[in-house]
Amino acid sequence: MSNLRWKIVTVFSVLVIFAAVGVYPIAASLVGVQWPSWLMAKQLKLGLDLKGGVHLKAEDGTPMANVMLTLMQSLGMDVKTFGDSTAPFSLA
Repeated sequence: MSNLRWKIVTVFSVLVIFAAVGVYPIAASLVGVQWPSWLMAKQLKLGLDLKGGVHLKAEDGTPMANVMLTLMQSLGMDVKTFGDSTAPFSLA
């Protein structure tokens, strides 16, 4: 029975710490509550994929493989073609 009690205490402690460090700063900033800066500095940062981000427009008929080819080349892969790609996609 003592082992179960420690498991429950440990799980509860982890949940409280997660709520204080991970969730609460986001909720506090949305509501406008002021809390210590050290706690607000621990706020989760959302990447471009979660905030919304860049929208790319291409001419009609441009294969999606062009975008994938450009992505692979920007990651340093030595790839000349990918699927039905016709040319690297211009990100400019």
